[in-house]
Amino acid sequence: MRKNIIPMSTKELKKLHLIKKADEKLMTQAQAADLLDITERQFKRIIQNYRLLGERGLVHQLRDKSSNRNFSDHFKKSIVYIYQKNFLGYKPTFFTEKLASEFNISLSKESVQITLAEHTLWTVRKKRLKHSGVHPITGELFGQS
Repeated sequence: MRKNIIPMSTKELKKLHLIKKADEKLMTQAQAADLLDITERQFKRIIQNYRLLGERGLVHQLRDKSSNRNFSDHFKKSIVYIYQKNFLGYKPTFFTEKLASEFNISLSKESVQITLAEHTLWTVRKKRLKHSGVHPITGELFGQS
């Protein structure tokens, strides 16, 4: 992708159009903010970004970047290696506890589940409904999947 092309959503294009109108004094900032369904103060911050960075200031700054919450591939591979070497066949909750106690790696069981599922070492299943039976009034079965 070329550097001078800025991918924008339709919402951001609408924002750009209204900012240009407000900047050219064709409408007030309050009117533009109202059309965007945001506060006037928020609109002023957006205009400030536009004046500082141009059209790139309207696009979310984290677009096309990985999440800060994401683990590195190297870290995930080390988790998978530990699981395959020492704990293959154990459930993720137990493995998470062992990671914390033996390897001093603190992760949530969900993160471990997802990492193991990405490497086809665990299958994430939906939780079953706890209650099932017959409805006392209608007589219909409920809670069965």
